[in-house]
Amino acid sequence: MIKKRFIELKKLETTMRVLKEPTEESSWLSLSFPGSSPFPSNLSIKKTSAPLEIAKTLSLGRSTFPPLVSPGSKKRPSSSKVPVSSPFKKQKTSETTAQESRKSEAGWRGAANMMGLTHHEFFLVKKITKSDVEPNQHRLQLTRSDVNNAAQPPKDFAVEAYKSEREISVNVLDIKGNKYRMKFKYLTSSKTYRFMGRDYSKFLASSELKAKQRMEIWRLRGDGGERSAEIWLSFVNSDEEEEDH
Repeated sequence: MIKKRFIELKKLETTMRVLKEPTEESSWLSLSFPGSSPFPSNLSIKKTSAPLEIAKTLSLGRSTFPPLVSPGSKKRPSSSKVPVSSPFKKQKTSETTAQESRKSEAGWRGAANMMGLTHHEFFLVKKITKSDVEPNQHRLQLTRSDVNNAAQPPKDFAVEAYKSEREISVNVLDIKGNKYRMKFKYLTSSKTYRFMGRDYSKFLASSELKAKQRMEIWRLRGDGGERSAEIWLSFVNSDEEEEDH
């Protein structure tokens, strides 16, 4: 009995030494024990490849797997790029076009139409002088020749200012659609018409009006309503400069 137990212990010692120092030909956890197994019969050891062989296998097959991306990373795999012909591209282009359309309608015409001032009548073209853009002057000046050569009927308020010699309240939209409140008056001393008021200085800053620029003045009308009793104009300055004659 003692001899039998001694032989089993020797086998166990040999087995543990082989497990601790496996040879190159042996596979990890795939050794066969000499003789009867010293381990309980209910203990099963799953055969598998050595870690080195697993690493080699994964290394060989790396190129066939898609690159992994962490959840927080913004970089997307090259295979997930949207092709040029994708409908998402068309949708983006459509949205950009719609934004540009809304942007163009956000100017003085769009603002006037939203207020019900849908009739835009050309009044005159004004050549901007240095005194017109002087912040301390607070005024835009028109000569009698400017008004006399203006289109009818938009100059009706100018005729009223000339006959009454009093200030007339006017509302002005700049090229961006911003609103201003000004006074329009005829001065007998200089025989000129002037748009005046503190809001004119605000208009200069917003419109970036410059000397020698070409500015169009439009009369805005609606189809009745409360705004029909008010005078609405639009000052539309252009980057195009008037040439000196």
